[in-house]
Amino acid sequence: MKKMATTSIAAVLIFLTAAVTLYHTEARSEEILRYSCSAQIYEAFGQERLDAFTKETGIKVDLFVSSSGSALYRLMNGFSDIARSGRGNFGY
Repeated sequence: MKKMATTSIAAVLIFLTAAVTLYHTEARSEEILRYSCSAQIYEAFGQERLDAFTKETGIKVDLFVSSSGSALYRLMNGFSDIARSGRGNFGY
């Protein structure tokens, strides 16, 4: 009887570990970074760095290229997680 209880507990622990691991992997693969930048910044750094970031972290980048003012406006109003302009880096 003890052996059966121990086996059942072990099976439940294995199941929970697998479920948590799968949930964490799925949640991470669905992360999206909303990035706004000026056209000058995008031309200087290009798509290669964004692709390298996604490859390294698994976080997708939703890019919005605009004027510096629009990039900062998007950040201040919650449309972007991070903004970059010729004036500097900004983020919340």
